[in-house]
Amino acid sequence: MGFFLRDVHRQIQDLYEEQVSAYDGESFVVYRGQGLMKLDFENVQKAQGGLISLNNLLSTNTNEKVSLSFTRDASTKVDTVGIFFIMSIDPCLTSTPFAFIKEESYFKRENKILFSMHTVFRVTVIKEMVNKSLLYQVELQLTSGGDQELEALIDRI
Repeated sequence: MGFFLRDVHRQIQDLYEEQVSAYDGESFVVYRGQGLMKLDFENVQKAQGGLISLNNLLSTNTNEKVSLSFTRDASTKVDTVGIFFIMSIDPCLTSTPFAFIKEESYFKRENKILFSMHTVFRVTVIKEMVNKSLLYQVELQLTSGGDQELEALIDRI
């Protein structure tokens, strides 16, 4: 399994290096809709203003509507909260490789961006999307190696 994950990480890194000049230093936004168990969501709420690490490969989309549909679907499951992640990405600051994988994906019509493992975000905003619902919007900002809180955390580890 480790071999497979290293290979995927290497492919994402290679694509990132090929694509980084196309960003022209412009920040962009990607989306992800998913369900979280209520207990896990409480942990995200406690992290507001702080950092969270996503320890798996992270598939996101540039299409807001696609991600919102995943969010709504997830909120219908028992003990699950639908989370609509809005992620701000500054390609000049990132220390985590990511890549647009439209050409590599089986689903050519989807504008997916895949982030490598252990991506770290700052949780900037958490708010309920609809009053008294189980739908929440969580805004994240991709961190960089220059983030002081992230550097302090790494030094402690």
